Amino acid sequence: DQKAPFLESLEEEQNLTVEEQKQREEAAVKIQAVQRGKAARKATAEEKKQKEEAAMKIQAVQRGKAARAAMAESRKEQPASKKAMPKPKAPPKDKTTAGARTEQKKKPSKSGKTDPEEQQREEAALKIQAVQR
Repeated sequence: DQKAPFLESLEEEQNLTVEEQKQREEAAVKIQAVQRGKAARKATAEEKKQKEEAAMKIQAVQRGKAARAAMAESRKEQPASKKAMPKPKAPPKDKTTAGARTEQKKKPSKSGKTDPEEQQREEAALKIQAVQR
C-alpha cells in the first residue's frame, strides 16, 4: 500500500498539533518575506544601475555638446589673417634636395660639435616637414 508523497505530507500535517501548524505557517511566512525582500533589493539595485548609466550617458552627451560649442566659438574668434593664410608650398622633390637634407643632418652645431640632442631635434623636424609635404 504505497501512497503518493503529497498524501503522506498531507496526513503528517493533519497529525500535527495546532501549535506545530502555527510554527510551520510562521516559518513559511518568514521564508516568503525574506525572498520578497531579496527580490525587491535586486530590482532596486537594477533600477539604480540603469539610472546611473542613463545619467552618465546624458553627461557625456552634454560634455560633447559643450566641447563642440567651445570649438566653434574659438574658431569664430580666430583672426581672419590666420584663416586666409595660404599654405606654404613645398619645394620640388628631386635628388638634390634630398641630398641637401642628408648633408644638413651631418652638419655640426654652431659650436663646432655635433650635439646628439640637437641632431635628434633636427631629425624630428625633418620628419615633421616631410609629413607636411
